[in-house]
Amino acid sequence: MHNQDQQDFYVITSMSFDSDLTQYSFNTGGGIDSDIEKAILHSLEEYVQSINNTRKIVYAPNWITSQFSNYVLSVEPDDDPKKFKTFYQAVSYYGLEEHKEKLNWYIKGNEVVKLSELAKLKNEKDIEEFLKKK
Repeated sequence: MHNQDQQDFYVITSMSFDSDLTQYSFNTGGGIDSDIEKAILHSLEEYVQSINNTRKIVYAPNWITSQFSNYVLSVEPDDDPKKFKTFYQAVSYYGLEEHKEKLNWYIKGNEVVKLSELAKLKNEKDIEEFLKKK
């Protein structure tokens, strides 16, 4: 869960690294909602899409959809992230063996919150009501 200046919504990122892969090993998905459980669900839905796309490339590289995905996601170890054409390439970049450790500042040492404690964090805000007020 991310801290942000807008306290009325929860912003969640789901992610993992597959230590057995040397490329496409990083998968991530994001979700936002006024309900923390829904934000987690949205995040996990996108995370699964990420896994499906990268695993397809790894395990079935000759499929036409794999070839297209690889075209969109492909990066080289010495590529400059500032020059990426799509934000999806960041997933590929950090999924390369050479760059896995570059996200440690972001993913290590965070506070752990048990799923059973999430109900205490609910704010019960309604997005439509929030937008009408703004």
